[in-house]
Amino acid sequence: MRQRSLVGTVSALVLFVSGCQHPALLPVTPTGMGPQIGELAPVMPPPLRNTTEFRFNLTGAYDNPYDPDQIAVDALVTSPDRRTATVPAFWCEPFSRTVETRPLDLGSIKLLRFFITAGDFGPKAALSFMVDDIEVFNSKTGARKVIEDFEGDMRWTPAPEVTLEKTRDHVHGGNTSLLVRIATTEASTWPGFNLALPSEDWSAYDSLRLWVRPLNGLTRAGVGVEFYNAANDKFQARAYEPDGGAMVQEWKETAWMFARPPMPKSKWSAAGAGSWRLRLAVPVSGAYTIQLRATDRTGTAVTPPAVLQLECAEPDGFIRVDDKTQRYFRFDSGRPYLAIGTNLLGSDLGTYDYYLPKFAAAGCNFARFWMSGKTMGIEGKELTRYDQQKAAAMDGLVNLSRDHDYHLMFCLTDFREANDMKADGCYWKDTAYAGLCSGPVEFFRNPAAMKAYQKRLRYIVARWSASNVVQSWEFFNEVNITNAWKEAPDALRAWHRTMSDYLHDIDPYKHIVTSSFAEVPDDDLWTQPNMHMVQKHSYPGRFVAMDDVLEESVGILRRHEKPVIVGEFGRHYKNLWADVDGDGGSLFEGIWGPVMAGAAGTGMPWWWEWIDKYGLYRHFAAFATFVKDVRWPEEAFEPIPSKDIAVQVRTDPAQPPGTVRVTPVSGTWQAAPFNQPVTVTVANDGKIEPAGLIANTLHGVGNHKDLHNPQTYKLNFPAPGRFEVHVSGVSGWGGANLKLSVDGQVKLEKDFADPDDTTATETRMEYNGPYGVDVPAGEHTVTIENLGKDWFQMTQVILKSYGNTPVSVKAMALRGKTMTLVWARTDRFVWFAPLVDLQPAPARDVVLRLPGFADGAYTAETFDPLAGTWGAKLQASSANGTLDIPLGTLEKTVALRITRGR
Repeated sequence: MRQRSLVGTVSALVLFVSGCQHPALLPVTPTGMGPQIGELAPVMPPPLRNTTEFRFNLTGAYDNPYDPDQIAVDALVTSPDRRTATVPAFWCEPFSRTVETRPLDLGSIKLLRFFITAGDFGPKAALSFMVDDIEVFNSKTGARKVIEDFEGDMRWTPAPEVTLEKTRDHVHGGNTSLLVRIATTEASTWPGFNLALPSEDWSAYDSLRLWVRPLNGLTRAGVGVEFYNAANDKFQARAYEPDGGAMVQEWKETAWMFARPPMPKSKWSAAGAGSWRLRLAVPVSGAYTIQLRATDRTGTAVTPPAVLQLECAEPDGFIRVDDKTQRYFRFDSGRPYLAIGTNLLGSDLGTYDYYLPKFAAAGCNFARFWMSGKTMGIEGKELTRYDQQKAAAMDGLVNLSRDHDYHLMFCLTDFREANDMKADGCYWKDTAYAGLCSGPVEFFRNPAAMKAYQKRLRYIVARWSASNVVQSWEFFNEVNITNAWKEAPDALRAWHRTMSDYLHDIDPYKHIVTSSFAEVPDDDLWTQPNMHMVQKHSYPGRFVAMDDVLEESVGILRRHEKPVIVGEFGRHYKNLWADVDGDGGSLFEGIWGPVMAGAAGTGMPWWWEWIDKYGLYRHFAAFATFVKDVRWPEEAFEPIPSKDIAVQVRTDPAQPPGTVRVTPVSGTWQAAPFNQPVTVTVANDGKIEPAGLIANTLHGVGNHKDLHNPQTYKLNFPAPGRFEVHVSGVSGWGGANLKLSVDGQVKLEKDFADPDDTTATETRMEYNGPYGVDVPAGEHTVTIENLGKDWFQMTQVILKSYGNTPVSVKAMALRGKTMTLVWARTDRFVWFAPLVDLQPAPARDVVLRLPGFADGAYTAETFDPLAGTWGAKLQASSANGTLDIPLGTLEKTVALRITRGR
């Protein structure tokens, strides 16, 4: 029997048994011990693009088709080049999807609501704020409609934790404003207060305007606002957000443009009976031999070998770690792969329908997504029972990705699933493993829990490993935030070794395997042989360029001689300063910096909604243009660190002493040169000696007294000035204390109290801001010390009337076999410049001096990283091993592609 040829399916399905040609049927196993295996039939078109799929019937002694202890089915597959692999089969119940894309309905608004997320504050939190003058308006015509001015009768309905009161104190407009008090409890989720509306018509308006005045407790997070129409479409935004974590008791306006089409929503329905499936990748066209094997409690049945003619639909094959460089990725075909992309999360396929094509159109080819219980995960509250609707959605995501030449990192578990803290939205008790283990630490060492996790791995491999959309399997998102990292790190490492070895054994296509940490590196885990890729997440939470942070991180992790990926990054884990960074400076720095430091991809930003809101896709597009056609493994690039690249810049004439900024460079909870008492000298031009000792985390004398690290600054003020420390977070594990001393005399002491001690452990933001002391002219020492229980963090130290920091240029480079890539920016072109009053200024007469180049002539083609366009070709020459490249005036940033010759 011949079938019509389809790409990615069977082109000629012929079975050879005992030298005779038969239709595409596997013979039923004779009655007796073991399951009965029925026909093997092609599924056309295959549900997963560019794969080959078969269905077959199977009867046996089992109740749960997802449990391989009851029924294990796999196939021994031999390719035309005689390579063999064991491919697990899986049970599939098909679902069909319809997508709701209703037009925006603003003609029947029925409910307006304010709320907080209790998990952001913890139980027993007390907070208060005021609300006033809520209106809808049209940003184009100026038309407006007052929704509530709180001058009439009370119309709002509060939750039990909420108290509402009209007040005449500090009103925004009119005679009264609304005073809101919220006292959270252990049972609190999203306490708030509602206004029922009589099906109001807001279709003539596009924005909601309101005013909020914080009074108490709104430092860790803000206040949300949402409204619903008659169809229960939800429109949601932030009514108030603390500015950089600092709460200022002033009225603050929010203008929210809500008139955007709602996200597509999926509806799923069963689409037929379930069946056993075998899903295959076909790396080369030709004759494949397939032999099915099934085992239940009565025994094992094996079918005779069947020879099938299959057609290759993925000539590039799978993404691999390049075996020569061990630093970069390539496909089986040899085509290079540099990961350019983002994180994308959602529980509905519609979220990915909306975002993924936009990123792909900007040149992205990678997304990291979660298969956790509250996103796209297939495991619910019952172990080894896999949600087939979610699995169908996963098929849809893989197909969407394949259509856009996209590749996915499958993050299989979130730390919140193995953490029983109330903060950070952890939900250990909601997982199926909570009924099996005495606590989240036991997840990593309970044999039954480990066996159940391996069964889920087996199903995931059976269903999705055949697609080359799979870039990698990631066991955990930020595994160091689990209970086990604190209480039993060796068990956690052993778990990773066991799981990675198992996954390597059962994955017939040997995909890349990784896990991830939040900030903390762990050599013991990354040196495991089946951890193929090293991953780092970074949210510095201080005023520092992302490329500075990530260059250091990538440089440290490259010692493992494995590809490095910055799997998440952002200014702050709560997306602070988002409006200040509306041009996407931190995104720009996080895209370019890791690659130029030797990573195997861009940094992967977390805040995809922020990128969409401000239209920042252009930063990806420009970078993708610059690296197009670069042969990463063949070039075998090695980074030239920024510290090794001398940059010559014209110095402007002397000016009156101004502000000098000292930016902390590091901060950890491990022994380090900066986690001990240090003394540094700061010159009037901002240079620090010795370098690298200013930590952003000041440890106290309680929880980590072995890391107590007071900082002493040797200074020479040319005129009377001021020394300021900008605090950016205080430990929720007992608070901290700040002491500033001048020449050994205490001039300022501030207690950063944590009233609930360790009950709620979220970082406390109410103390954020500058703390300073005046310093006379002349030579002095100033000491910063923390005599509290735990840590506080600082974004910078400001020295006012101290000196002048000339404009400088930072350059990073990658030297390859036939080309060198360079990226440079001025020190004024950083995302946080508006926050520290750092005025833009060009660098003049710039000359880059790159070490280690053979003498001779070179051509440097310039590239504008902001516009995404190529520019002039510069002629340069190397003498005595140093290549000098004259750039002239550098306004903000430039990139170069350097080749030998004219």
